[in-house]
Amino acid sequence: MHWPTKLSYNKNVVLRIRYFRRIVLACLLALILAIRFVPYGGEFYATYLYPGISFCLSFASSFIQYSLEEIIVCFFAVAFLLYPIIALLCKKHHILWGEIEIVLWLITWFYLGWGCNYFRIGFYERIMIMPAEFSL
Repeated sequence: MHWPTKLSYNKNVVLRIRYFRRIVLACLLALILAIRFVPYGGEFYATYLYPGISFCLSFASSFIQYSLEEIIVCFFAVAFLLYPIIALLCKKHHILWGEIEIVLWLITWFYLGWGCNYFRIGFYERIMIMPAEFSL
């Protein structure tokens, strides 16, 4: 039996996956920007999107004894450190774009996981009361 010396792959499939991945990333980043800059976008996220996202994240983390957030952050840290080494070994010259994509996925993970809740209207304004005066 003859064993291949190089891992064979279809270049068109790899390019399609890369384009699909980047299109999904761009759409998610556009959603985050829309939540940030559209009035009441943070309220829409907190009321309609976040309950579904938190349900899925809670369901996924119920099978794991560790914090899902910590696992994902460790994964991104390892990916951020290993990607340049793997890219150099494979003689790829677009290391910076890969690093930028890893950082953008990390930003997307944070904002969709929790960060968009910071774009909500202030607490006192939501419940329509004035904060009490405080003096020492």
